[in-house]
Amino acid sequence: MEIPPDVPTCALTCLISAIGNSTCSFTDLDCVCGDAQLNAQSTACVLGSCSVMESLTAKNMTYTLCQYPYSDDTHVFPVTNIVGIVVAIVSVAMRLTSRAMDKRLGWDDLLIFVALLFAAAISGIGIKLKDTGLGKDIWAVPFDDIRKTLKLFFIEEELYGACIAIVKCSMLMLYLRLFPNRGLRIAVYITLTVTIMWGLGAVFVLLGSCQPISHYWNEWDGEHEGKCISQNDILLAHSIINILLDVVITIMPLPIVVKLHMPLGKRLGVMLMFGVGIVVTIISIMRLVKTVGFNSTQNPTKDFVPVGIWSLLEFDVAIMCACMPAIRTLFIRLFKPPTDTYAYGSNRYNYKGSGASGSHSGNGSRARYSTHIPSKAHNNPPNLDSVGGIRLEQEFIRLEEVEGEDADADAGWSKQDTHHSYEDARSHSAAQLVRKGTP
Repeated sequence: MEIPPDVPTCALTCLISAIGNSTCSFTDLDCVCGDAQLNAQSTACVLGSCSVMESLTAKNMTYTLCQYPYSDDTHVFPVTNIVGIVVAIVSVAMRLTSRAMDKRLGWDDLLIFVALLFAAAISGIGIKLKDTGLGKDIWAVPFDDIRKTLKLFFIEEELYGACIAIVKCSMLMLYLRLFPNRGLRIAVYITLTVTIMWGLGAVFVLLGSCQPISHYWNEWDGEHEGKCISQNDILLAHSIINILLDVVITIMPLPIVVKLHMPLGKRLGVMLMFGVGIVVTIISIMRLVKTVGFNSTQNPTKDFVPVGIWSLLEFDVAIMCACMPAIRTLFIRLFKPPTDTYAYGSNRYNYKGSGASGSHSGNGSRARYSTHIPSKAHNNPPNLDSVGGIRLEQEFIRLEEVEGEDADADAGWSKQDTHHSYEDARSHSAAQLVRKGTP
């Protein structure tokens, strides 16, 4: 067996000792490479006698001499990044197109666009990681590339914490746009505050987790001075709060949606559209499972791949889910044949004129309201900010994107139609509200 000249002395000493305790001869390479007990003894000796870099050098030489197969998944992460960001870009583009056609871009749209920028930055870094050895065993990666990889890990974690929080904020701002129910809006504001604090906390806690910061990507070799708090504890706390927020945001609108005045099939469809966020929750749980213990791994360049993939899936799918209401509106606008009249239960909407069934005027902007309002509402229009909020069976709720039928009435509404948003409705007279006629 020919020993490379640059093999670490400590590793060579361990190998000679292990061979002396086995039935293999020093020149019998096949026996040395195939003896599991010999290799286990040699490895334990190397880990106890050599530095980290010497140990990695020795292991890489062992793989080369014995012709062990190297693990190489460098192509997996870049492909996942490309596919994920394309889906996110298409989703946001469709959402913004839908909103631009209605001329009602809002803060939720701005936030989802900002989240997309963060996602694009993460994906760009993910593609770059292929060049620094991500997907390979750490002993096959040059030492400088290990540091570069860990530094890019750090940047990705910072961007991830901000991105996933911004997506949640966008979804909560969408709820504020859609639902006038006072109780729900209070819950949304509280959740929004918690989400902002959680997102900022994630960014700043990670920034201060190592002193100096560079110790995050230098600690691995054991040759630099510094200190880091447990990264596992940070990731665990962040992931648990993340999952709880996912659950809260997903179920928050469902009690309101289930009471909407619309056919059961349509109501279930709307619930499914909002409830699809449960997919993000499942992905968050899977990421947590993969993340626990990751920062204790001895092979981070290899073991980060599944953790990174679940992280990518989480924020890319979250962006897509946040865009689904607007995408649904766009699809209906483009592909559903226009009709003039809709009937929901006992309520009928006629968009071309007035009648006993009630009518609504709007100029190309299409808000929908439940019209089951008591007769006394003709004289006293409801206050949307009244104590107790909106009682859907008595007053109304704006359904612009919830129903997603904005485009249906393009061909059927008169030129005198005028759009009233929730904010407009609070200040307009009762004559401008849609309601059921007096029996």
